[in-house]
Amino acid sequence: MHIEKNIQGDRTVTTVRTLDHEQRKYEIARIMGGENITELMLENAEQYLKDAENM
Repeated sequence: MHIEKNIQGDRTVTTVRTLDHEQRKYEIARIMGGENITELMLENAEQYLKDAENM
């Protein structure tokens, strides 16, 4: 899941959306290294996802 909060006027709006496998991989890589996602970060994120499936 991707949770995002934004301010619209004087209110805070929360948006939640389900991520597919590729989106999950990119989000994990972004969390690990910021906006400049490298191939190595994507490979590590893919491995994390595989490891989580085997738990």
